[in-house]
Amino acid sequence: MTKRPCWSRLLALLATGALFAAGCGGDDDSDDAGASDSGSGEETSECPDGDSVLMAMPYEANQPAGENWRLGVEMAVAEINDDGGILGCQIELDPQDTQGDPDVSRQVVADQAEDDPFVFLGTVFSASTIVNMVEAQRAEIPMFVGAEAPSITDREENGDNDYIYRASFGVDTAADKFVSFMVDEGVESVDI
Repeated sequence: MTKRPCWSRLLALLATGALFAAGCGGDDDSDDAGASDSGSGEETSECPDGDSVLMAMPYEANQPAGENWRLGVEMAVAEINDDGGILGCQIELDPQDTQGDPDVSRQVVADQAEDDPFVFLGTVFSASTIVNMVEAQRAEIPMFVGAEAPSITDREENGDNDYIYRASFGVDTAADKFVSFMVDEGVESVDI
């Protein structure tokens, strides 16, 4: 495996940050949006492989959480590409179905790592993420996930994995926030 240059990690983190910003941003369609493009008129591209950068997206097809993840990432990528990409690079997305099965998911991520993407965007299921993050760490490719198991980002449990980033609250934090929300809304009982 070849050692990645420092700027490739930076580009991966910028790309992922831009994806989240696009997914969470407003829908400002004003004409002022392109005003900052009036610099020298030259567009510089720092794409290592031509005019696009590959981002791998393992996801759980036919599962509500996986489909929502896929649709959100695809929408953000489309918006970023429509606005000129990242540092002049268009994002090439490689979505692959993991079938919601951890063994299949691990193999999908291992196969995608062979294509040397700049970042993995997914998975959402914690069982899949726990096996996938080992493959991403082995390949030294950052992985942004929607999984919520506390062990994913617990450095004592995940072996100091520097390549895993959670894009959602952990279940330990989310449960407290949900209970607080229900109390604030005046909910006094819940039927399960």
